[in-house]
Formats: sequence, structure tokens, C-alpha cells
Amino acid sequence: MKHKIISCILVLVFLCAALSGCTPVTTNQEKNMEQVVATVDIADEKDFATSEYADYAAFLGEYSEKAGYVLKRDLVAYFLNEGYNYVQSYGYSYAETYELMMESLVNRKIMVQYAMAYFLNTDAYSIEGLNAAIANLGSDYSNYEYTIAALSYFLPVEDVEEAKYTLRKMINVSLDNIEKNYYIEKDETEYASDVRTLPTGVDTENEDFYDVNYTIYTGRNAIPENSTYEKQKGSTPTTRKKAYNYFLNNLKSNALLSDGEDSRDFEDLGYWDVEFASQLEQSMIEKLTDCYEDEAVSKMTKSYVLERYTEILKGQKEDYDASPSAFETAIGSVSDTSFVMYSPTQGFGFVYNILLPFSTTQSNMLTVYENNKGMSKDEYYYKRAELLRNLTATDQRETWFTGATDYSFKVSEDTLVYGNGEYLFFEDNVVNGGSTARYEKLANYKGAYAYNGKVTYTEEDGYKFTPNKLTIDGFIDEMIGYTEFAVGTAAPHTLLLDNSANYYTREYYNNIQPNGVLDAKRFIYKAGRFAMDFNANTMFMESSVSNQVMSVINELMFAYNTDTAGLNTYLGYTVSAYDTSYVSEFEYAAKYAVSNGVGTYAVVPSTYGWHVIYCTFAYGSGEVYSFDWSEIETEGSFSQKFYEALKDSDSGSLTAMRESEIVNKYSNDECVATYPSRYKDLIILGESQS
Repeated sequence: MKHKIISCILVLVFLCAALSGCTPVTTNQEKNMEQVVATVDIADEKDFATSEYADYAAFLGEYSEKAGYVLKRDLVAYFLNEGYNYVQSYGYSYAETYELMMESLVNRKIMVQYAMAYFLNTDAYSIEGLNAAIANLGSDYSNYEYTIAALSYFLPVEDVEEAKYTLRKMINVSLDNIEKNYYIEKDETEYASDVRTLPTGVDTENEDFYDVNYTIYTGRNAIPENSTYEKQKGSTPTTRKKAYNYFLNNLKSNALLSDGEDSRDFEDLGYWDVEFASQLEQSMIEKLTDCYEDEAVSKMTKSYVLERYTEILKGQKEDYDASPSAFETAIGSVSDTSFVMYSPTQGFGFVYNILLPFSTTQSNMLTVYENNKGMSKDEYYYKRAELLRNLTATDQRETWFTGATDYSFKVSEDTLVYGNGEYLFFEDNVVNGGSTARYEKLANYKGAYAYNGKVTYTEEDGYKFTPNKLTIDGFIDEMIGYTEFAVGTAAPHTLLLDNSANYYTREYYNNIQPNGVLDAKRFIYKAGRFAMDFNANTMFMESSVSNQVMSVINELMFAYNTDTAGLNTYLGYTVSAYDTSYVSEFEYAAKYAVSNGVGTYAVVPSTYGWHVIYCTFAYGSGEVYSFDWSEIETEGSFSQKFYEALKDSDSGSLTAMRESEIVNKYSNDECVATYPSRYKDLIILGESQS
């Protein structure tokens, strides 16, 4: 796992936005930017000469003289990337912001120097090998080039290439953002501004992926055919050149680009060295923290993990038996790293809610009924039922076509697809994603439900949509059909309740409030269950039936649900065994679904439209999971998730402790010198422009 201990990425991801509000440097001050604002040499610490790293003091002294310092240029770049946000969004003063940035940059230098000493003290590295790597520089080099050469000696080729890829990608993102201002104006391209919520994980690359052919596209160069960089829709060489020139001008106005530098290849610029050195410093720190992680993992024995599981389970049992409200609070924050392993009572669980809404006209009519003082409750609910009968739902995913990123792709003969539509979404994640691919596979999302409607596309008019309209019965049939498509006979459907025959008659709503209390159970239109042997230990395993059905319902939520607050929740809405603030129809149906277990759905109305409620998880009484050491590498199993969460917690604590020890030991006047007077002008300038 990668740990970002100290912020050190200085690339101007949102350069154009930052500079529109404040420019710390207003004139070309190249010499000014070369000023040293802090120096770091951990070998000057009073006990270093007698430590296990004493043999490396001479080299660290040399390194400190050539690269162990912070330049004013580093501070300016850091401010543009992160410091500006501290001022604008969090209300920090310029003085406070620069103080925080200086501390961070100094701490990074400390950690890098310590990492060098740490690795030189192993059999894998030596002073001789390090000096040979630095000797390749020749006689004319910058402090950044010196840093790059030294750190590249310690880092595997894969880490160096990954650092390059990360930096190239971040710069392309900056250029992409700037370029939009040019091709939108030129081509009058209009994209949907309010794009429907995307499933968590879309466009997420696997952690260790990198592309050696990935190129910073400036408009002056060709993109290699095998590069993973893709130009934006509307991009042309002209618009890209404009964006690149704007980027360069901003660098120059902040003294981050020198006169006369050849800008045809971005990686020939001195600014590339600034940022690449920063990336490698972060990689060096991550390599050190990986060692601390390994130290923590070595303690993760079977007996230790089982002991921790037993301790946590015992503590939860004592807490939740004593206070059921503590249990209810706890289940509200369950996640892959926060587990509720004991339930004091049954009746609690989680549900997905798919809201199929009234049209604007129908909502207005319902408001008229609500405001009619002379209308009885029986009559009101009958009138609402008449509106519900004519309610139709449509696929909500049009903006996944028409946003700035077109996530659609046309299905081919070998594509797994449900429905008559021709388009699916998220090909990179759903079809091509996986542990060995560029992109991660989307979790809990089937990805085979085609856009439900007709789609046409022309260069002149773009996309045009004719969505199919579904009544509530049509939607239920679609849900059952897609589930059967996904799991076959593994989760056979059973109808539990069916009030549809009389649901729209006036008589059905007679005496709807016996004794003045709404008879909520009568509002269930239909209810059913996809039968399955549910196992909490395997519910997030892609191969489990419960996960496959949940993935189907989750995808249908993204396709139809207009209750966007319910999208991308862990298991959906929390259902309590006690009374809640949910509207009565919804609450009754949700409790009904939970009481009948995972796989149960219930369809009910509210003032918003139809709700299709699906139970994703139901708590019984007692132990919820069981830990199995043999399954700690079984992807998606509870045992794997518990083990990984415990490992991350332990290694994170150890890493934080080690980092704190290192920084505290070396961040003193013996090792560090700072020169606030040399960047005081940045503070004054910032305050004068704010």
C-alpha cells in the first residue's frame, strides 16, 4: 500500500485556477527564486557520529550541500499547488500557510536523508554504488538533477517509471483543464454540466500501473500509438498549443521558467526536474514506509489476528448489549474498515432504495390534493394511486454519454449485455478491468444493463435519445429479468405479496387510517424475494450469489433511481428495528424487506413516487461474522477485509510513529536552518493582493 506521509507533489494541477486569484511572483526573479530558504543535514545531529549510520555522514554532508536544501522556487511551486487553497478555502493567513509549507518541505528532506542512510546500511546498497550513479552526471548539473541521480540509485526501475508516469499524467490533466477554455469557445462544443453520479471506482487505475509510452501532449508532438493518453473530445493541435503556451506563461510569470529554455519538449525544461525530483523524493519515502509495513506485517500471525478479532468482538458484545443505541450508531458507519461484528437484536439492516419519481405535472396534481382541506385521507390516497398508475420511469444515464467524458461504448457480439439497447458504460473498468489490467474492476456493479432506449449519434447533432418508458410493473419485470440473466436459477424469484389487482380501486383505500393510524402495510404494491443462502462472510465476494444480485440492483439504481443520496452508499439506507423519521409507507416496507432477509424487495409509494426497496443486509442476534485464517487472501471475504484493515491500522500506526520519531529527532537547530527573511516578500505580496 502506498502511503503519502508528507505532501510533496508540487505540480500545478489547477494552475490556471490558482493564478486567476493570486500570483505570488509578479516579475521575472530568477535569481530571487534561487535563494535557499532552508537547509537540512541530519548528519549534524549530535549523536549521529555514534549511531549505526555514522559511516554515511560524509556522503549525507555532501548531499546536503548539493541537494539537501529548499529553494524559494520550491516554496512558490508548493504554494500554487496547495498553499493557495489553504488561504482561499480554509482561511489561513499567508504567514501561517508559508510556515506550514516550510515545515512540510523540511520534513520531506529529513525523511529522504534518513531513508538514504537506512538503505545504505543494508547489503543491497553501498556508498561506492551511489557515488558511481552520481558520477554519471558529469560536472554541470543542477541540485534537482543531483537529487534525481542519487534517488534513482535506490529505487527500482519500476518505481522511477511510475514516478514519471504520475507526473506526466498530472501535467496532462492541467493542460486538459486549460485546453477546455479554447476548444469549447472555438467549436461551440456543449457538454452536460450536471453529469449523473458515477459509480465509485470509475477511471480508477490499479495502484502499480504505469505506461512508459505515456506522453505529455503539447500540441507540438505526436502521441505514440501505444500510449494510454487520450485526447479530449474537441481537442486539436491548435487548442492544445494554446493551452501549453498558457501553462508556460504562467510558469514564467512565477519565475518557474527561465528565458531561453527550449520548451518543445516539456521534459527538457528545468521545471520538469523540479517536479520529477519531488516525485522521486516521495517514492523514496514510500520505499522506507514499505519497510515499516513489512515490520508490522511480520507480527500479523494467526494467533495475533485471532486474538484481536476476539478482543474486538468481546468489546462490541459488552457495549451493544449494554446500549442498543450504540449498536444502531455503529451500523451507520460500517465500511470495509469498520465492522460491526455483533448484533444485540434482530430487526436491523440495510436497504437499497430505487425512487421512480412522479412527473412534474403529477407532483403538481398531488400538491393540489394535499392542499384540499375537504378531501378525506381515503380519497387522497386513492387519487395518489391514480397518479401512480400512470407514472413511468426512464433510464437516467444520458449524461454518461453527453458529459465531457463519454463513458458509453457500443456493444459487440461477444459483449455480455441484457436488454435490446446497443450501449453499455465504463468499458475500461467493467469489461477490461481487473487486477492485472490498467483499471480496477468496479465492485458491486454488474455492468451488463444496456441503456434502455434508442440512441442515435451524428457529428452534427451529437447524441439523441428516445428512452423507453416503464410502468411500475414494467420495472419489476425488468428487475426480475436482469437478475435471472445474471444468476440464472441460483436465486429463484418468489412473489411474497401482490396487491396489484385492487391497488388502483377506490374501495382499496376505505378506512385507510383505522383508529387514526395509517395502515402502512396496505401500501405495499408488490413484494418478492430472490431466494439465496446468505452468508455475511462472503457477501462481498464477486462469486457469491448475494453479491451478484446486489450488483444487479445497484446497477439498476444508477440507471433509474432519482434519489441520488442513495447512490454509492456502502449497503444503502440503515433500517432500524425501532421507529424512525422515514415516511410511514417507506419505513414499513423497509422493515418488511429486512424482516424477510437479504434478497427481499418491496414496492411502495410516497409523495415522491414509487420506491423499490431491496434488502442488502439483515442483522440477526449474536455474532455477525466468523474469522477464518485460511481466507485472508480470498478477495472480498470478511476474513480478508478484516485482516487487511487490521494490517493497515497496525502498519499505519507504526509508520506514523517511526516518521514522528525521525522528524522529531532531526528537526532541530543542529540539522535544520530556515531563513524566513528570504521569503517574507511572498507573504507581503500575497497579503497585499488578498
